[in-house]
Amino acid sequence: MKRKIIRFFTKQWALIWLLVALAVLGSVISYAAYTKANKGKSVVATYEESGDRFSSNYMNIGSPSENPQYSYAIDNQTAPTASVTICNYAQGNSGFFYDRDIDYLLNIQLVKSDGTAVSAAEIGDKQITVSFGEHSHIFTSSSLTIGSDWSGKLLRGQASTDICNITFDVKQIAELDDDSKTKLFIQMTATPNPTTNYRDLHSISMRMGVSKRHDQAEADWEGYFNDDASAKTATAESPIALGSKDLDGFNYAIEGIGKGQIELKYDSTKIEINQQFVSEVSGTLSPADANGIRTLTFNVNSNDTLTGDVIAYGISRYDTQFYKTSKTASDYETWYKINGYITSFAFTEDAS
Repeated sequence: MKRKIIRFFTKQWALIWLLVALAVLGSVISYAAYTKANKGKSVVATYEESGDRFSSNYMNIGSPSENPQYSYAIDNQTAPTASVTICNYAQGNSGFFYDRDIDYLLNIQLVKSDGTAVSAAEIGDKQITVSFGEHSHIFTSSSLTIGSDWSGKLLRGQASTDICNITFDVKQIAELDDDSKTKLFIQMTATPNPTTNYRDLHSISMRMGVSKRHDQAEADWEGYFNDDASAKTATAESPIALGSKDLDGFNYAIEGIGKGQIELKYDSTKIEINQQFVSEVSGTLSPADANGIRTLTFNVNSNDTLTGDVIAYGISRYDTQFYKTSKTASDYETWYKINGYITSFAFTEDAS
């Protein structure tokens, strides 16, 4: 029997080697296909690297001091309000949601502009209310802390959003120009919990106060790429190289004050906007002209409006993405080049 086996392998040696070679080749092809498929999943840097699928319309990654925000007064008689979202998707792309439930803790504090605690004398007779689902707390001179973090859960398999509403005291408006009065802020941090279960997500936070729009502060909006803090300041003399060359696209912020219409033009031969965002803002996107320029128009309104007892909260910031459309690597070497692909950005204020 042993001799028969040996004679079989001797006669079929070439066939055996061919089968082995084909198996190895198949493995190589499968690995190459796997590698290609996974490379195809690479997207904007902050999606995969910074965990933007735990996001907010006001809170950002970083400490509260790095993210100052303001709730603007409609007039001198209406208490400023803000509706803060916590989402399981990247801002501007609700179709890109997290693949698991996200349990998180929401820490809320009443602080001064430097983040230190507020005393009873400093809040005086003012009241600031925060509400979150079944939770609610009124900060007063006798109730300066909430005591413990509030818990929340964002559900998997869908775009999920929780909302924390803040109502400041109308008396804060009159005190804005009085330097002797302590300015009161709500400091908020949302943290996935436990953090060991969400290593690809990060805490997000903000510190929000009250402000009013002075007559000389005209309504205005701007748009800019925000993957790099210095991207918007890039010039021909200082073009600012990209930190990573392996991005499929770039994050773009649109923010400002006032009610009106945004008109944004871009070079579609180099970049293309996230179509989900166009739908979410009910925008109109034109076909490309002879030079590849497309025009997006949509309405914006950062002002809170009160109708009876119902408040419609304004939106002062939008986040979206532009994706690469050119296969030429040199088209995306610097932020100066990429900024130039936004050929026009204009805001027209609504006169009504």
